[in-house]
Amino acid sequence: MRVRSVLAALSVVLLPLVSPPTASADPVETLTVTTFLGKNCPANSLCLFGNGNLSGGGIALRPGDSVAYLGDYHFNDQMSSWSNHTGQECTWFGDIFWAGPTRTMWDHHAQNLVASDNDTASSVMC
Repeated sequence: MRVRSVLAALSVVLLPLVSPPTASADPVETLTVTTFLGKNCPANSLCLFGNGNLSGGGIALRPGDSVAYLGDYHFNDQMSSWSNHTGQECTWFGDIFWAGPTRTMWDHHAQNLVASDNDTASSVMC
């Protein structure tokens, strides 16, 4: 009986040390990214364009998508313009894994990047 009491007490103390970690608030990458050519941005998407004036093709994300490293889609440091028609604001980051300088991409907006931001996006969250 005494052994059970000791084991029960130890499990209360040790269980938190060996339990798996709980979910974190960090973004989780989703993999529903598509590519498009020219100016053919899919409807209801966040589109990142390789050239200015919403041209040059690129990648499209849906609401809730996140990409930790745009290089996985051959698009790291490639964005020159964007359009957002997702119904929510999205953010691009200058470094991988959603770090570094950030810029907001407002819903129902499109924009050419200023010279200092051109070709610097490395991750995105929508």
